[in-house]
Amino acid sequence: MIGARAHNPVMPIDLLVGIGGAAVFVGLGLDWSAGQTGYETLSALKVLLLIAGAMALLEPIVLFFTRKTDLPVVWQTTFCLLGSALTLILVGKAVFPPEPGFDLGFYVTLGGMLVASAAAWTTVSREN
Repeated sequence: MIGARAHNPVMPIDLLVGIGGAAVFVGLGLDWSAGQTGYETLSALKVLLLIAGAMALLEPIVLFFTRKTDLPVVWQTTFCLLGSALTLILVGKAVFPPEPGFDLGFYVTLGGMLVASAAAWTTVSREN
């Protein structure tokens, strides 16, 4: 078919979602709390963060390699819901930290989730 799109365009905001997802992985690798990394002390929250980080990191790739728009829209919408819920949980934990407090890794993860979630809301809002 002449003029058919080979793939969806990847906009800078889509790359920002991926960068936020990468920051989640980096943050979990840094000291999270009490001198332990997020990977050393896995919990249900951290597993969900890994899933959300992977979704965010893969979002521009899925968008690029998919010809139709239905998969990217479902992917972005699902991440928006999951990412927003996890971001709210992390913000709550930042407001009421545990006794030893949080280290740099927690805040990098929180920042990554904030960036990825905000960017994902922007990508979903442009869909008609």
